[in-house]
Amino acid sequence: MIRTSVNTTQFRANFAAYARDVKEMSDQASERSARAMRNQMKRIAPRKTGKLISTIEAVKVQDGWEVHSGGAVTTKRVGGRSFAFDYALIQEFGTKSGRRADPYHRPARSKARKSHRARIRAGIKRIARKYSP
Repeated sequence: MIRTSVNTTQFRANFAAYARDVKEMSDQASERSARAMRNQMKRIAPRKTGKLISTIEAVKVQDGWEVHSGGAVTTKRVGGRSFAFDYALIQEFGTKSGRRADPYHRPARSKARKSHRARIRAGIKRIARKYSP
C-alpha cells in the first residue's frame, strides 16, 4: 500500500503568512507610488502663483493612497458668474471656450502606474521565492 498525506495545518499557516506579506508589500508599494506621483505632479504642474503646487498631496485613505490637487485654494469666482471654477480642473482639462489644457495629473499618473506595476511584480516574485520549497 502507498499512502500520501497532506499537512493542511502547515499549508494554512504558510498561506496566511504569504497573504500578510503580500498585503504589507502592496501597502508599501502603493505609498511609494503615490509619493512618486505627487513629486512628479509638483515637477510638471504650472508655477504661475504656486497655489496649485501647494495643493498637490498624497494622502493615506482606508484602501490605500490618493493623490489629489485643487480645492478651496485654487477655486475662485470668475467674472460675474454665480459659480466658481477650480483652476486645477481648468489646468488639467482646459475649457470649451478655448483655454488649452496643460495636464500635470494624467502624465504623472501614467508614469506612476508603470513603476507601480513593476514594484508589485518584483514584490510578488520576492515573496514567492521566500515561500518556495
